[in-house]
Amino acid sequence: MKDVDRHALIITPKPVFFALLARISGDEFEVPDLAANDSSHVYLLPGGFVYHEEALEWLETNRQVFFEEELFRWYEDEEKFPQNISWSEFQDYFVFSVQSMITDTVPDEPIYYEDDPA
Repeated sequence: MKDVDRHALIITPKPVFFALLARISGDEFEVPDLAANDSSHVYLLPGGFVYHEEALEWLETNRQVFFEEELFRWYEDEEKFPQNISWSEFQDYFVFSVQSMITDTVPDEPIYYEDDPA
């Protein structure tokens, strides 16, 4: 195993996020079993943060990007996405945590990205 020089952001939508999706789409969205954690999404962040507060400040600055990415996973009409959400709104929509200890349990296997050629 090898440590990875990154932080991880784990985001789980709250029920209010699905209520927002229903409002902007006009469709009903069934709230998944959030306790099962299968609706969480893990993002790798830059690894250069010295203090946890720095990572949270970075997230606060970049919250709109993550908000839109989470919306796009459920609904693709970007023109209906709310713009410039506040940090408070972001916290209302998601449970999230930033983790600094990332370990690759299979360091001998390459990581492939979705858009990498086969």
